[in-house]
Amino acid sequence: MSWILRHGWPILFCGASLAAADPPPDHLITKLPSRHIELEYAAPAEALPLSRVQFWYTLDGGQTWTDGGLDPDAQSPLTFQAPSDGLYGFFVVLTNATGCSSEPPKSGTPPQQWALIDAIPPAVQLHPAAVLPGPAGASTLAIRWTAVDGQLPARPVELSWRRWPDGAWQPLGVSLANTGRFDWTLPAGCPTPIQIRIAVRDRAENSASAESARIDLPATASSNVTNPGAPAGANPPGLTDDQTRLRARRLYQQGSLHHLRGEQQLAVSRFRDALRLDPTLTSALVELAAALYAQGAFEEAIEAYELALRQESHSPAALEGIAKAFLAKRDYTSAGRFLRQIVGSRPNDACAWLSLGDLAIYQGDEVQAREYYMKAATCDPHAADAAAAARLRLADLSEVSRPAAPNVASPLAARP
Repeated sequence: MSWILRHGWPILFCGASLAAADPPPDHLITKLPSRHIELEYAAPAEALPLSRVQFWYTLDGGQTWTDGGLDPDAQSPLTFQAPSDGLYGFFVVLTNATGCSSEPPKSGTPPQQWALIDAIPPAVQLHPAAVLPGPAGASTLAIRWTAVDGQLPARPVELSWRRWPDGAWQPLGVSLANTGRFDWTLPAGCPTPIQIRIAVRDRAENSASAESARIDLPATASSNVTNPGAPAGANPPGLTDDQTRLRARRLYQQGSLHHLRGEQQLAVSRFRDALRLDPTLTSALVELAAALYAQGAFEEAIEAYELALRQESHSPAALEGIAKAFLAKRDYTSAGRFLRQIVGSRPNDACAWLSLGDLAIYQGDEVQAREYYMKAATCDPHAADAAAAARLRLADLSEVSRPAAPNVASPLAARP
């Protein structure tokens, strides 16, 4: 029995040649903004009627499969209510009087189709803008924001402005990277007051926006004023600032409890709910990243850690977490950069020195590795495990430096 590929909406099944756990190219992923979806399938006319249609789904690229059940009428489409957001792989087995289209999927079986399910819009907040003096008498409007979402594309941000309060919106920047900052050189004769708007769109086409309060521009280019107004629309209807922060804190605490229990999908959901209410809650960003890391979503974890570091550049948990995530991706250059930042501020961190030594071994620099291992062995008398591991590496450096990559993630990964 063979598949017929039909083009259209919603999801249509076709054969796939990707190996299990390989991230699929973006053009092979159907993006869906809802957890309630329909899965369409088709079989050649000579294979009809079908007596049974069963499907499975995976959230880890085919390493583990969950039985999604049967299509009751064995006629396309079948409906599926996704239990959470995420990158899903699907596999369908059709059965008729002569047999089955394939064996059920097992660990390592590649999905037949992929879908990114993301029903949650980004959390977006505009921070108070500041007008700064610039060169040659010009002035610059420093626009700052926080945008959080696990599925943001490379350039998801659009900025626009208008004359306060009801002027027509005019584009200021489109397809911007989520850097959290944009400096706008104010044009001559720019009206005052003005208003700024930000819109952010994720990969599933969910969008969210925020508008600034009134921004009064200075009368002279050399003026330097900060808009004291808070971003409009920061609170849900009927909630004060204090109530919103309290609600965000409670959601964050719920997420922490799920994270400790190993319930990472629930933890991610609660942390994102908290950050929608208070995007400046750095601790929620850090734990969101840790939960994503635990799910193997290293790119998303790195994005969340980077946002946390923009808010708190010396956060020990964020620095350790992002180094660990880059180690897991085998991006040793980036991992080394953050590890060196850790030991720069905490010179007695034996685990970070040990990881730096392992990185140096993999990069073929045994002299540097020996120096790092010596640091790990002697910098902290209370770090007995890291010191013992460093002494073992020093005792047999030639074995550690064999061509195969060492388990460089182990020192930091051992931390809670």
